[in-house]
Amino acid sequence: MNVYDDVNPFIWRSPYVKPVDDSDITPVIPSELDGVKVCRWRETKGKWSHLPQASLNARDPPSDVRFITWCMDEEQRRARYKVRVAQQASAGSHSRPPAGTHGRPPATNPHKRGNTTFGRPPPCVICLQEVSGAALERVLVNHPWVRAYFCVLPHERKKWPEEAKFGNVTLVSRDVPVEAAAVLRFGRSAMGRSALITHIWLRGARVREGATERRTLRVAVINTQLEGEQPAGRDYRSKQLELLSQFLRVEGVNGGVIAGNMYPEGANDHKQPERDLKLKDAWKRGNDDPAGATVFDKYGLPPTRHSKILFQPRRGLKVDEPKQFGINVKCEDGSLCSEHCGLISTMHMLK
Repeated sequence: MNVYDDVNPFIWRSPYVKPVDDSDITPVIPSELDGVKVCRWRETKGKWSHLPQASLNARDPPSDVRFITWCMDEEQRRARYKVRVAQQASAGSHSRPPAGTHGRPPATNPHKRGNTTFGRPPPCVICLQEVSGAALERVLVNHPWVRAYFCVLPHERKKWPEEAKFGNVTLVSRDVPVEAAAVLRFGRSAMGRSALITHIWLRGARVREGATERRTLRVAVINTQLEGEQPAGRDYRSKQLELLSQFLRVEGVNGGVIAGNMYPEGANDHKQPERDLKLKDAWKRGNDDPAGATVFDKYGLPPTRHSKILFQPRRGLKVDEPKQFGINVKCEDGSLCSEHCGLISTMHMLK
């Protein structure tokens, strides 16, 4: 019997991220919290290898981190084009790819090591949802840009719920210190939904009054896709988000962000984060402004705002209003790479 069994319904297998007490959340949805090892590509070994904690702690934390979230629409054959678009976004551009590319890799061989058009990204975190197992294991972990510059969480599909057809992947650039990571598999999810919880370190840009040096603070980044459009979806979504919000408030965590596909179906879904959970929406201009839409060309319906960046306000932590990227990007055959566009923002630790 697990030592946590009598205080919450988690199946606890993570030595990295602390559990939260969700006993007040009703109806209770038993969930699994499982540790994820932080891995980087080791060229000398020709494989993804676990980074020891000493290596993780040796990095100097940044004050600003570029933040990207994108629902990739699960299809493997388009994954390599989406990586190209994510490259462009991480480089600071949220416009369309260069004229004539239609989101395609450059004419030179994109799989040759070192030939990564945009080169080293600034400190950044990229949260991807609806990544198929094939896209993860055949495209992402084999992409030269990803291998050269990122830790991949997780780098194997076995960490996703067993019944899931796709899952979430978080890419953390190597110059952002990662302390810990875990996957939360939502219990009783008809769609195999989950969340990736990653603890990173940020350093204040300024010294606080009365202090002698800048603070280094632990911030949680949660990458998720909530329950979708099915009979119990609305109830499950609200409980899933409520549970995730508690991971931003545990002792030792200086707030953070919850990003991904929230599947809002109505006013209650849009109002819950701030009204009930005291989360701030990084998007400030309302749900009807087309500049905030993230889903296009779906069943002939008007554009909607499915993807969001929510954050827990804490002193010193600021999240810029996001901008869209990847709208109407076409693949080689002229089809849309994704009916979803991505969001790009920046997290700042001010002091």
